[in-house]
Amino acid sequence: MLLAAGLAVVRFDRPARRVLFSVGMLVGLAVLYPLANLFRNERSRADLRLGLDAYYTWDFDGFQQTVNAVFHARVEGHTWGHHLLSALLFWVPRSWWEEKAIPAGNAVAAGRGYEFQNLALPFWAETYVEFSLVGVVVLFFCYGMLARRLDRAAAGSPAGLGTAVAIVFAAFHIGLLRGPLGAQIPFVGAAFAVLVLAVAGWHGPRWRLTRPPEEVGAAVDRGGADPRPRVVILADWWWPQEVGGAERSARSAARELARFAEVTVVVPAAAPSTYADGPLTVHAVRRPFARRVHDDTRVRRGLEFLTGWTLPWVASGLTRRLRAVRPDVVVAGNISRTGPWLPRWVGRRGLPYVRVFHDLSDTCWRRSRMRDGRICATVCGDCVVKALMLRRVTPDDAVAVCVSGFVRDDLVGVGLTTPEASLVGHPLVGPAEPVAAPPPRTTDTGLVVGYLGRVSPVKGIESAIRTAAAYARNTSTEVTVLVAGAGPADYARTLAESADDAGVELKMPGHLDVDAFCAAVDVVLIPSRWLEPFGRVAVEVGRSGLPMLVAPLGGLPEAAAVSGGTYGFADFDDPEAAAVALADLLAGGRPGREAPTSSPPAATLDQQVAAAVRRALDRTTAPTHPGPSEPPPEPDAPEAAAEPPPEADGAEPTVTVGARRTEPGGRS
Repeated sequence: MLLAAGLAVVRFDRPARRVLFSVGMLVGLAVLYPLANLFRNERSRADLRLGLDAYYTWDFDGFQQTVNAVFHARVEGHTWGHHLLSALLFWVPRSWWEEKAIPAGNAVAAGRGYEFQNLALPFWAETYVEFSLVGVVVLFFCYGMLARRLDRAAAGSPAGLGTAVAIVFAAFHIGLLRGPLGAQIPFVGAAFAVLVLAVAGWHGPRWRLTRPPEEVGAAVDRGGADPRPRVVILADWWWPQEVGGAERSARSAARELARFAEVTVVVPAAAPSTYADGPLTVHAVRRPFARRVHDDTRVRRGLEFLTGWTLPWVASGLTRRLRAVRPDVVVAGNISRTGPWLPRWVGRRGLPYVRVFHDLSDTCWRRSRMRDGRICATVCGDCVVKALMLRRVTPDDAVAVCVSGFVRDDLVGVGLTTPEASLVGHPLVGPAEPVAAPPPRTTDTGLVVGYLGRVSPVKGIESAIRTAAAYARNTSTEVTVLVAGAGPADYARTLAESADDAGVELKMPGHLDVDAFCAAVDVVLIPSRWLEPFGRVAVEVGRSGLPMLVAPLGGLPEAAAVSGGTYGFADFDDPEAAAVALADLLAGGRPGREAPTSSPPAATLDQQVAAAVRRALDRTTAPTHPGPSEPPPEPDAPEAAAEPPPEADGAEPTVTVGARRTEPGGRS
């Protein structure tokens, strides 16, 4: 333990210190170790040997016991983990487990007929007795991997649980290799248990026993290379593996940050890689049991989920990359693939933290807030657990940026943020003035009803088909449904069967860009069944002027409102009523809407993320960051257009940092 304390206090980042430590260890082995015999017994004190004379003996303990271990295995057979399991379960009384093994060194010495049997047994010899030569190769390979991980943890700064474990392991390393494990693990295990409980249970201020490594050049200007602040973005997926609108929005916000900061993206991956995404540097860090693609096998998805939320070490590679970058501020988007461990790491190091909420995944294990085909209007008991876990690891001074007021209100309700500590920024906004409808198509194909987006059951495409069929029956109009998007092949077959049963023509050309899609349809249906956090499609289509019939769920009403287009609302669970609303919309009405009122221009997600990062940087000692524009005002009091030019000025948003959040249920 004294050695462990010395390793914890002394830094070895300089060659001179490493040399002095090595010399000290050699002197200790040559002088202090023989002197330790003074404290054994009278016989040892009488036969005390010092200096080189201490090594002029016939005692070849390690080699002799290795030979004895091979002989013991040949005579008695391999024990296949009996001694190892007994050592790990040292705290189980022998009265409960009568077959509990004695230390392997004693067993090997007894097999050779030694009177004194309390002998050491090198780790490799004990491994051979337990698992044969193959076990020696496999176990020592794993032992080397563990040592490499602990070396990296010891090199990290500031000190954490990994650093403490590495230091204690290094001190006990000599005893573990000397063996036997049955005699060593009771001491080592007790020390590790006390260490883990003490560090994990400590909720006071960090002790800051270690200092960050010295940088080359002046710390103020980062060596004179790049005075811009360092921003790290955490995400579940990144280009080119984009899943949906959330990934596109996160990428757009990152490029906005790159205008005044050095931006690094860190994402989990099945295989490591580093690549450039325009001005961004992307580190895909290997995460154990990670999915290779978003729609991976069910087994792979399950393994990723279970390990991500139960095993902290699955995020160790990402935290090492974070430590290497040494960010001035951390921006996190969707990070469910690594559980709560990354925000906990950020909070314990006191780094400024900006959380961008692209959806409701922090309040639902399923992300969609649907259960058994029904929408969960409130957070259910199972999902409250997830919200509480993330609430506890989120830094108190974190700033939240939400893609819609709907998302912010929901997160405020479960205590993940407060109105004072959050901003609302829409991923897309339309023009300030209403968009004129495009000229009607000059074809004789009848009415073409379109759907654009991901082809998935939660998107309500079957309801759109039934609505189109009801409209065709009511108006005696030939109707074609065009579904543009990608999805599972079996669901595409289900849609085709639904269209045949309803008596409407279905076209599924696959992915289409927005312009091509809008040129091919007369009206657009957005019949989502789940609580859409925003709804990019509503803005993309609304900016074209096409009429839209929208399900009034989640953030879709906000998206339709900021699109500048013509829209109405309908309950797609009632196809007949939705068909009536569709006819009203095509006739120039606004079904389901109140009279239009003027509203201030909305701020974009890019602008609000930049505003939150700037405010976080203003609270640190980060270097001054030149920026092309000041961030926009909050949505409720704007002073600039929805998409201002780079040189436009706007007021800083008001964000109360460190505001006290409330626990789910209203507890403060």
